[in-house]
Amino acid sequence: MRQKPYVGPTLLSYVWFGLNLAGLFATLFSGVVIARSGPKAPFVVCILPCAAVLLPVCMGFFEEKKQTSDDIARIRQKFWEHGETTLLCVLMLAGTVVLSFAGLVFQNVKINAILAVVVGAIMLVSYSLVLSPIIAKVNAFALIQTSLAFSIGGATFYFYTDTAKQFPEGPHFSPLFFNSVMGAFTIFFSLFGIWCYNYYMKGWKYRQLLMIANVAYCVVSMLDVVFFLRLNKRMASLTKCSCWALQLLR
Repeated sequence: MRQKPYVGPTLLSYVWFGLNLAGLFATLFSGVVIARSGPKAPFVVCILPCAAVLLPVCMGFFEEKKQTSDDIARIRQKFWEHGETTLLCVLMLAGTVVLSFAGLVFQNVKINAILAVVVGAIMLVSYSLVLSPIIAKVNAFALIQTSLAFSIGGATFYFYTDTAKQFPEGPHFSPLFFNSVMGAFTIFFSLFGIWCYNYYMKGWKYRQLLMIANVAYCVVSMLDVVFFLRLNKRMASLTKCSCWALQLLR
């Protein structure tokens, strides 16, 4: 990408298209496995593919050379010369350890939320002071946007798949439908988005892409709110009443 930056967008499209395509097959397969063998079965299935990485590592296919004492000394010297980078790495490690420890020890949402806000603020200030202004602004934007994106995936799974006894007002989807069908459609639209970017938006600026993508994502996500509030059932009832009224008028 550095030697031929004009092919950068195409290369990124190729990489992400491949990742999403593989994810599509995995999603279709995972729903079947969960439906037949339970939610723990996909982890067992993934053990062998994940362990396959040990083969090229042990056989030296990465072409890594054994470091001598002089090589190690030079590497350490580079770290000392770039103390700011080393400090940021240490801060990230410390923040990860603190949040992981707090999540395991303190079964309190308020405490974990406060710690997350404090760690995020420390990271934001540290990166903004140490990095160059251009990189710091991009990093601040990414950190703030990620922090404000609440994850409700776990609760959503139970909302969609709870039985009529567990949650009478829910849609009562099967795990197979939720994982394979809904998940496949999600990845399909991701592939469609990558295709649109590669053919129509490669020349756009990052600011334009981020603004349009964020606005579109917010608008589409509002449909989930309609579904979670079960407003779709009310709409369906109103539609039926309208149909009956039209039939009576006829």
